[in-house]
Amino acid sequence: TVMAVSEAFADKPAVAAGIAAVRECAGTGLVTDLSRVSPLRAVARPQPVPEPIAVQPACDEQLVPANRLRAFAHANSPRRQAATPRWIGAAQAPA
Repeated sequence: TVMAVSEAFADKPAVAAGIAAVRECAGTGLVTDLSRVSPLRAVARPQPVPEPIAVQPACDEQLVPANRLRAFAHANSPRRQAATPRWIGAAQAPA
């Protein structure tokens, strides 16, 4: 099922031309006029945008105790390789 909504037409001949164009493009299908007979209503005035709600953090801020500050101090120092990489021999020239 395909439904198309078009703009408002000025008069009946414009509607008939629009329906003919739709049927030509989409094949011959049932076209139903769902518009109201009543006149158009005035456009609603825009409402003011409410102020956004302040975001509350999901959890309390947890501070690290002073005795844990040095718990990972060794991870900040440069690391050396425990063993020579296996591929390093392939890069060296034979003696």
